Amino acid sequence: MPEDTVGFTGNTRGGQGEIKKTLRGDESVGAWHAFIDEIKSVRRLFKQVTVKPDWLAVALRVGEAQEKPPPEEPVQLYVSVGTKINRVKGVGKTLPCEIFFHLPRGYPAVPPVEQGEGDIEINMTGLLSKHSMRVLAREVHLKVISIYEQFNSSASYPQYIVDVLKWAELCDFPEVVASQCIPKRPKTIKERVWIRFHHIESQIKSGYGLLWGKDLGIRGYIGRGQPGFVVVEGFSAEIDVWVEKYTAVLHWGPVPCELLLRCAVSGDDKELPPLALLSTCVTPSGAFNGRDSIGFPLLVASLREKQHFGASSELESLLPAFHHENGHVDADATSTAINTAKELNKAKPAPKKNKAKAKKRLQ
Repeated sequence: MPEDTVGFTGNTRGGQGEIKKTLRGDESVGAWHAFIDEIKSVRRLFKQVTVKPDWLAVALRVGEAQEKPPPEEPVQLYVSVGTKINRVKGVGKTLPCEIFFHLPRGYPAVPPVEQGEGDIEINMTGLLSKHSMRVLAREVHLKVISIYEQFNSSASYPQYIVDVLKWAELCDFPEVVASQCIPKRPKTIKERVWIRFHHIESQIKSGYGLLWGKDLGIRGYIGRGQPGFVVVEGFSAEIDVWVEKYTAVLHWGPVPCELLLRCAVSGDDKELPPLALLSTCVTPSGAFNGRDSIGFPLLVASLREKQHFGASSELESLLPAFHHENGHVDADATSTAINTAKELNKAKPAPKKNKAKAKKRLQ
């Protein structure tokens, strides 16, 4: 039989060389039957599976899909899975995740990669940011190429869908993305950073923040409420990594979080405790919508009482950005206060390395 026009060219995992595939006409029927067998396995293994086009869903339901000819249009598949939580405690064992498969004509002889008019998307809306989704898209692409290279010399067809779904179940996706965050500055300066959030409520997000803080030796508080805040201190390299993980890996909305202040920590300032959830100055369900409410003026006094004089003074200067009444904020006044704080932060001179301590370490 003549060769079909279906084919693709894509990069290998190492980015060196290319992988190529052209589908012969007699492979189309065999590939279609292999796909039907695979989709049956998926429907047995996973409860929430949606298939498009509709006629294929009907044919699968009544057991007539094998007798249908391979479709001209791409097949789409939506599967809900539970991905693993490896290290965060007290939030359950899995996270909900939706995986969308856009399967090219000729699948599985042609793998579901963009070069072959296919695609796989991982969606964890509300937990992971758009940046994180792009990172996971690259990870799943490498997974598909790995499967392709493993089966390229085999007479059987790989089960990309089943393998990707089983891989996803074992992955802690926030950790996968966070592991790619690297320091951008040397570990020379001790800093403190204040970040404002529209709200912090999720136990899962707080759990990852505390976990990453423990990994990096970060000190400070995560304040859950509306508005919410984070104050963290540590060496510059670790602070950079933690801030990127917590603000860029995780999704924050409906208003983006804002880094208000970054400043050097005085050697005379008492250290904040290892990163923990703020427990004082918080009114449970005190906001108008049932979220917790933080008394920021009270927190200024509490920090001063605990001899965190630098942190207390910094928060006092930031009070206009955190002002609220039972969770309600004046949008214009808050926006002005945030912009003012950010401009003042930009105008601050860069923290200087302590030369005396540096010389002492070199001796």
